[in-house]
Amino acid sequence: MKLKQYPKYKDSDLPWVERIPEHWDVLPNRAVFEERNTRGMDQEELLSVTIKRGVIRQKELIESSSKKDSSNEDKSKYKLVLEGDLPYNKMRMWQGAVGISRYRGIVSPAYIILKPRENACSEYFHYLLRTTEYTKESHRYSYGICDDQLSLRFTDFKVIKSIVPSFDEQRFIASFLRSKEKKIAQFIRNKRRLIQLLKEQKQAIINQAVTRGINPDVKMKPSGVDWMGDIPDQWEVRRLKYLVSINKNVLSENADKNYEFSYLDIGSVGTGCVVKEPEKMCFKNAPFCSTGFAVLTPKNKIIPSLLGLLMQSDNFLI
Repeated sequence: MKLKQYPKYKDSDLPWVERIPEHWDVLPNRAVFEERNTRGMDQEELLSVTIKRGVIRQKELIESSSKKDSSNEDKSKYKLVLEGDLPYNKMRMWQGAVGISRYRGIVSPAYIILKPRENACSEYFHYLLRTTEYTKESHRYSYGICDDQLSLRFTDFKVIKSIVPSFDEQRFIASFLRSKEKKIAQFIRNKRRLIQLLKEQKQAIINQAVTRGINPDVKMKPSGVDWMGDIPDQWEVRRLKYLVSINKNVLSENADKNYEFSYLDIGSVGTGCVVKEPEKMCFKNAPFCSTGFAVLTPKNKIIPSLLGLLMQSDNFLI
């Protein structure tokens, strides 16, 4: 989509954006937000501010992840958040832990609650404050001896400058971005579904080829193996021990460090099947530990790649 340019632009005097439309303002955050610091509302619902999803109910975060409830039993000092507020995590603002709240609730004292003034559209600033450029600016104004200890206090946040279009334009920009987000999310869901279908198609082709061959008209016979069913009439069924041997040799310390080989670690093997394709690894990066590893060497007339595909078929029993 090609967007129309504004008639005139001007220098922003900001380090993170060069030019902005001439009629837009650049204002310190104290002219856009005030701090909400209401406490003693310990009966309100707990909220969380995440980097990826913005503000969500804490129970949703716990249900959708391995996180546990780490809130204090005494919540009298927790801060009230109203719909439209923009709470941010003082320690993680520089990573994008900020967003518009769609809920009324409380958050821990480690959060700063931004209450938009009349000239500020919450949703517009939800997008602005989470941009890469703005999070870098937040990092610059945060204090601490290392990244894990950085903190952005409201006294420092309020001197950071923001781009402020007219209120109507803020709402229009927010609506435009919300619409684009929905379309992109739908596109991603469709692509993920397509990828899953292609993976299933790939696995079906492998299963068919290694257990039935590629000639659809070939005469078939019972294999005598439950999971295998019928096989081409000229094929044989043999135990794996007659096709491969356990290779107990190891590479010496004097071996070529750039020697590359394929391997399957224990995490590649599921119940009764190989769940991940063999990976390539250089000898210099190999984990020198025999626990959980077995090296199979194909015997004469056995094509390694074909054997590998057979071991990746759905019902192959290890």
